Amino acid sequence: TVVLLATADAQLTGTDCTTDFIVIPNPSQGGVAVNSDRFCGNGLVTTTTSSKPFVLTVVTDGDETSGTTPDNENRGFCLTYTQLACTT
Repeated sequence: TVVLLATADAQLTGTDCTTDFIVIPNPSQGGVAVNSDRFCGNGLVTTTTSSKPFVLTVVTDGDETSGTTPDNENRGFCLTYTQLACTT
């Protein structure tokens, strides 16, 4: 199975994200509300929020070697964002 980065197949959310994840409050994807504000995995599809003030929370546990699937050779993450003009 091939999973492309930055696709829904590479993205995990909610209870799948327990140790290393980002939090985007009140998120939506493609105009549809997402049921969780936690995101992790190997990709993230375009996600928007209208929460003010905008706050992005990054959570890590610092433990990279224990557990059934150790987090070896992590690459970190890169985030590109655009602030959209407010609409009425």
